Amino acid sequence: MKLFRHSTLAALLASAALAAAAPVAAQVADPALTARANAGDVAAMHQLGLYYASQSGGGGDDEDQDDNPALQQAVRWFRAGAEKGDADGMFSLGACYFDGMGVKQSNDEGMRWFRMAADKGSALAMYNLGYIYFNGDRGVAKDPAQGLSWFRKAADAGETSAMYTLATKFHDGDGVPKNLAEAARYQRMAAEKGYAPSMLSLGRYYAAGEGVAKDASQARNWYEKAAAAGSFEAQSLITR
Repeated sequence: MKLFRHSTLAALLASAALAAAAPVAAQVADPALTARANAGDVAAMHQLGLYYASQSGGGGDDEDQDDNPALQQAVRWFRAGAEKGDADGMFSLGACYFDGMGVKQSNDEGMRWFRMAADKGSALAMYNLGYIYFNGDRGVAKDPAQGLSWFRKAADAGETSAMYTLATKFHDGDGVPKNLAEAARYQRMAAEKGYAPSMLSLGRYYAAGEGVAKDASQARNWYEKAAAAGSFEAQSLITR
């Protein structure tokens, strides 16, 4: 079972955080990284947790992962950092509880650690709490207002997915009154941070005159930026 953006270990392993961790191809954790973690470096603890998670052998959504030795080691290091106040460790530990990876699955524990991470400033935790509340997921009563509040907090903390999500909510009138100007504002915020889906959407807004003055030149400009950031859809729009 996969949740939402960055909430699962699979997503964490694909994140930029892993780039700073020990090489995933190695069969033994980097001794220097381990030494730093054992010395109390919380960033090293989190990186070491990501390393062990990368060695777990994957597993399908229906496969029991709570007793996977590598994931249990990952949980050990995430918890060590979390208990020292590290927001990344709290977030990753919460993700493990939500997905039952290295620990018995528990939505209550997942929520508890996500809340703690959010309180410590984790924009990813804020964003995922927004998703949970907005959609009424994980045994939590649906509460769009609280969901939107968390999305806004995440956006204010710099999370581009939250900016994009808010833009789509305002564009579609989903949980908020339809407001194309606000939709364009949030798309621009994320686009200017290099978020390709928002670059593409902003290009579409300029092409249609949604929330901004219709401007074919600006539309192409954002399509080109989105294409350069890896959007195949934007590339197809440029070549039409």
